Amino acid sequence: MKVSIIGCGRVGTTTAYAIALQGLAKELVLVDIDNEKAQGEALDIVHGTAQLPNISVSAGGYQDTAGSDVVVVTAGIPRKPGESRLDLAKKNVQVVSDIVDEIMKVNTSTYILMVSNPVDIMTQIAYKQSELPFNTVFGLGNVLDQLRFESLLGEYLGIHPANISAMVVGEHGDSMVILEEDTYISGVPLDKYKVVSSETIEKIKENTIKGGAQVIQRKGGTFYSVALAICKVISAIHNDTKEVLPVCYYHKGNDTTYSEPTIIGKNGIEQVVKVNLPSDKQDKLQHSINTIRSMLDEVNF
Repeated sequence: MKVSIIGCGRVGTTTAYAIALQGLAKELVLVDIDNEKAQGEALDIVHGTAQLPNISVSAGGYQDTAGSDVVVVTAGIPRKPGESRLDLAKKNVQVVSDIVDEIMKVNTSTYILMVSNPVDIMTQIAYKQSELPFNTVFGLGNVLDQLRFESLLGEYLGIHPANISAMVVGEHGDSMVILEEDTYISGVPLDKYKVVSSETIEKIKENTIKGGAQVIQRKGGTFYSVALAICKVISAIHNDTKEVLPVCYYHKGNDTTYSEPTIIGKNGIEQVVKVNLPSDKQDKLQHSINTIRSMLDEVNF
């Protein structure tokens, strides 16, 4: 599989390294506006390929992404401490539009995985700009939030988070909806596994929602966990695992992009999993959708 990464900042380069470590591509191409940096990042990985699964790593321009199975877009202006997602969206609209135009000049058929933030907004721009089928253009969405919630809950319970199955829908942002009532530990509902106070669950949910901002405040950006979340999606495509993941995708009915459970495999989004939510969660999801729609209106998309 050929994977191209657009953007060699901390997220893009960490993702490239993680892909190489996990053997998720045979060919990896790095593209950045600073080509010299992209060349250096690629060379740094090349120097360690003797210790990696067989992979070809290079840097170049958009023409070198031709024939990509997956194009991961991490480029964009990063979020600053205290900056709103709307302010960030206004900055990145043109950046992402231009990138998608360049991708489509040399790729008539590819999967575009959007990571640039605000990811729901940028994914909708990529979908409409590319004119590709909806199942081939999707964003990281709430996959990272799902990992955060499972990891933090596992840490609290003292078990490996891989035993936890959780789901997060809606916006990748403050209005995300965490379905804690439908969280399972090796098939056992969370509320039957161990006594966990509602206050503890609310604290874990808060730390999930604010997790990105907490890291940004302390070190200026998030990238390790983001790269792992990206690899989770790429692995589902590469290995055709049919994994249920909350990527964000375009919903024609309300002209808005947000996360819901989807089955990801070799054909991208292979099926949307519709969940019957209780009325309170449905209200929260609608609020989340309205929040995204409001931002889309602000950026005229």
